[in-house]
Amino acid sequence: MRLSDDGKTLLKVDESDIIAGSCQIPAGVTTIESCAFAECANLQTITISEGVTTIGRGAFAKCSNLQKIALPDGIRSIGTFAFMECSSLETIILPAGMTTIDSMMFCSCSSLQRVTLPAEVTTIGIGAFAGCRSLETITLPAGLKTIDTAAFRNCTNLQSLMIPAGVESIDDSAFEGCKKLTWITIDSDDPKLGQIVALLPKGLINKIILKNSYTEVIWPQDLQLASTHSSPPSDKNYSFFQVDRQYASGAMVENEEKQEIEKPVIKY
Repeated sequence: MRLSDDGKTLLKVDESDIIAGSCQIPAGVTTIESCAFAECANLQTITISEGVTTIGRGAFAKCSNLQKIALPDGIRSIGTFAFMECSSLETIILPAGMTTIDSMMFCSCSSLQRVTLPAEVTTIGIGAFAGCRSLETITLPAGLKTIDTAAFRNCTNLQSLMIPAGVESIDDSAFEGCKKLTWITIDSDDPKLGQIVALLPKGLINKIILKNSYTEVIWPQDLQLASTHSSPPSDKNYSFFQVDRQYASGAMVENEEKQEIEKPVIKY
């Protein structure tokens, strides 16, 4: 393991520094240099010590067996490509205080299923989560302003999303290739509702559902007829919602077992 002369910057880690899949970062380190752990195939878990404030560009890139990483709240900056192609990483909790998810930070983390973003995040950068094929849902913080180019491109299992009220910019390619993205929730009481809808790429407009205007669909046992539990909508393309169930639009609805039911009869 190589450190700077003052011991505050971890410059490079070798495979020999990794014992039983883990590596201990020395006390006093405040910065993990760019590519410090890059391509350490034996690294499986790591706890970043308190006092570290900066993780450099590509610091853990291509650590293909890294499954778990604990980040202290003192971290304020994580560079581009920091965890790119960490293909075994399943969960990440980002520390409070971070304001930007930098470009390509988790690009091609193909096993990533759960991400916790801090409330302070205002920008999700270019390709930040592109190619995270196992990601099914993500909670975007209320203060988010920008979803940049290809931010979630080819997240092929991403199914649901809620757009916060303060969003000001969504790139046309932000959700490109998200083949399973079924619905996008927007608060119907949001005074900026129209502006947020206008920001969405055209291909996502028909996936919008308003948070406070769900209509429950009640299925009888024979699954032959569905009836609405509240006032019927006038728009025949209305998106039906079974409480605590995923919605489907138009003539496609799912039952409790998530089995797709083709062309159900909808009773208004």
